[in-house]
Amino acid sequence: QFAQGWALTQNNLGNVLRDRAGRSKGAEAKRLLGEAVGAFRAALQVHTWEHFPNDRVRTLRNLEAAEIDLQKLK
Repeated sequence: QFAQGWALTQNNLGNVLRDRAGRSKGAEAKRLLGEAVGAFRAALQVHTWEHFPNDRVRTLRNLEAAEIDLQKLK
């Protein structure tokens, strides 16, 4: 249960960082999006298909959105 809570926190952190990146510019936005991607990837270590498929789908969607945002800045 601790791992699941940690993963949900990482997913939420990724969302906050992505939101802040959307209100930032340049290098700061890139840095925040990079941290968001890292948080989502960390959550995926716990959100496996076997144990938490719904959470995994949600986190994968969040990761994809953050990666798309990051690509737009490059």
